[in-house]
Amino acid sequence: MYNYKEFIIPMSKTAINICDNYPTPPLYRFFSSDQWADDFIGGQIRLGWLKKYLKLEGDIRQDTTEGTAQYPYNDPDQLTITIDRNTGKEISRIRGHGIAHISSSTLNQFYILCTSRLNKNNTIIQLRERFNDPQNKKLPRYAEIYNIELFTKKIAEALDNSKYTEFIIMKPRWFEAEYSKGKKRSQKEPDFYLDVYQKPSEFKIEQEWRLAILIRDKTSIGLLPKKKQNIMFVKGKARKKRITEYYHIPLENQNINPELYKMQEELIPLWIEDIISEHPGGFHDCVRLLD
Repeated sequence: MYNYKEFIIPMSKTAINICDNYPTPPLYRFFSSDQWADDFIGGQIRLGWLKKYLKLEGDIRQDTTEGTAQYPYNDPDQLTITIDRNTGKEISRIRGHGIAHISSSTLNQFYILCTSRLNKNNTIIQLRERFNDPQNKKLPRYAEIYNIELFTKKIAEALDNSKYTEFIIMKPRWFEAEYSKGKKRSQKEPDFYLDVYQKPSEFKIEQEWRLAILIRDKTSIGLLPKKKQNIMFVKGKARKKRITEYYHIPLENQNINPELYKMQEELIPLWIEDIISEHPGGFHDCVRLLD
């Protein structure tokens, strides 16, 4: 159980609300190179779009179910309707015990920063090898977050002073990953955020805690001035590729109707894959790099 009171931090722009559900330290963050580790301890914060993990082909982080909650539920009052195949008319309807398969997907735009905890399911060396670039002969450094409260507040400060601050509607909040996707649950209605932190069991070695923020949804973005909308969108060739994939347009046909393509670019909000911000003070007072 967590105490969800909020901290109010006076800032130069707006107050930051942080959900006070800090995990017990330490947490660990692993990198594919020493450069990423140096950038991190120096204050660079990179939060990845939740749905980008659906398409990380060949990457250990790829989860083709990311952003969905899935589980069967023993429903004591399930309605079964029998239809006549020939006439299409209802023959009977019976209520009784049955198994309902629940699936829900987040329509919101969550961005996450992933960390791991050590326990009987993993070791430091296993996690370092798991997240390392296979081309590296030497394992890169990794980060131990020993003051999670200060670390979280610094991330909130960095985001509040970034170009994304106007778009953030849920300030940094920690979620412990639940490795129960596809397994039976005792409650029919899932936790509101279950699709943000439920993972398949094959990822259990990561023992993940993820820090998540929520960006304004498509409807809200559509109401903002155009120059502000563009901040959140993929640009250039990456944007063209994203729209092409979204509409399943074959590459050879993507320029057949320039006006239609232009309209699609203006109307469809397709999101950037990483939010990057900086804390000028770095994380040296709450994180240590280890070899």
